[in-house]
Amino acid sequence: LNILKHRQPGISTLVQALYFFMIHEVAGIEGIVIAHRTDSAQAIFRRTKIFDQRCPERRPKKLNNLKELEYDPPHHSALRVAVAEDGLGHGDTRQLVHNSELARWGSKADEVLTGVLISVPNAAGTMVINESTAHGVVGPFYEKYTEAEKGASEYENFFIGWLEDVTCRLEGVPLEDPCWGNMPVEWVEDEERLRRLGAEDAQLAFRRRAIPDRCQGSPEMFREQYPATAAEAFLA
Repeated sequence: LNILKHRQPGISTLVQALYFFMIHEVAGIEGIVIAHRTDSAQAIFRRTKIFDQRCPERRPKKLNNLKELEYDPPHHSALRVAVAEDGLGHGDTRQLVHNSELARWGSKADEVLTGVLISVPNAAGTMVINESTAHGVVGPFYEKYTEAEKGASEYENFFIGWLEDVTCRLEGVPLEDPCWGNMPVEWVEDEERLRRLGAEDAQLAFRRRAIPDRCQGSPEMFREQYPATAAEAFLA
């Protein structure tokens, strides 16, 4: 599955919850999440530790640290975390793979992705999720998304844009409010396109506030971080 998303909709947490459930309930499987940076890897894995701490059934563990959670035999399932730029060994067999922010993996992206995908057997019960915001029309995430879009791969695509996110709204500040008096003309002109996609006033107000506050005054950066369509995400 390829998941193209806007910034911070909670997809990484959802995938980690699914994978934690799998390793907790199914014996003898190996899962890994690969992030683009060390701090991101640590943040993702902290959520896994929280799931474990709050789980009503606490399985005894062989390993429990910042990079791996592995249960004692005979259950022996595990979930680990790695950073793409550190490289990755080709020796393990994995049933669950979460490639987080694949579009930002950097110079070792192709090498690491090839190694981890080869480690997944072609069998029932395996799962590979490539999840990322877009980062231009190059790189393995763009390639995998466009291949799936053409029906040229086994992957399926799922897009979630900011117009579907209930948190991307600014209520109580009408578009006619004087505070928007100095908006650049091109920002306002693009709102007609967004209205045709279903944008409401509160969502357009969020965009007007987010461009200067979160995207350094760049509508192009907003379109990359908060795409309304998949095509817009990559082109931005």
